[in-house]
Amino acid sequence: MALATCRECGKEVSTEAKTCPHCGVTNPVPSTSKASPVALIGCAVLIVGVVGYCSYLGEEIRTNGPGVPSSAARGYAIEYSVSGLTTEASVTYENEQGGTQQEKVVVPWHKSFTASSGKFLYLSAQNGRDFGGIVATIRVDGQDFKKSQSEGGYVIATASGTCCR
Repeated sequence: MALATCRECGKEVSTEAKTCPHCGVTNPVPSTSKASPVALIGCAVLIVGVVGYCSYLGEEIRTNGPGVPSSAARGYAIEYSVSGLTTEASVTYENEQGGTQQEKVVVPWHKSFTASSGKFLYLSAQNGRDFGGIVATIRVDGQDFKKSQSEGGYVIATASGTCCR
């Protein structure tokens, strides 16, 4: 037999008592009912449903409707290119992960990746010959975004900017 405190007088009574022997109140110890397995499963299903619906609403907000990307949620097709009247160049660029990368390349040269709104884009190209010229171009979704051109041997062309605001 377990003991509990009476809800009325505060004295100890049996958890099975129908009335308190001290003060006479009925049901002196509130029953502690356990949740049935069916109720627990029902609560779990409800929680999963609410979380799933909230996730769906979040996707709706991010995409302006089912499957229609907003400019903030979608990726932009970025293309770096180096061209000009030269055959080789040294390029430095901001890569897809946000790091700086350097390479010696054959001209013409292209590098493509996807970026989100607010991404900083940077491309610098130095003519590797003592003649000609060089052009550094950044395109976003096929449209020229930034372009720089320099004429002469060993000159540098640099293009940069923050993408797609």
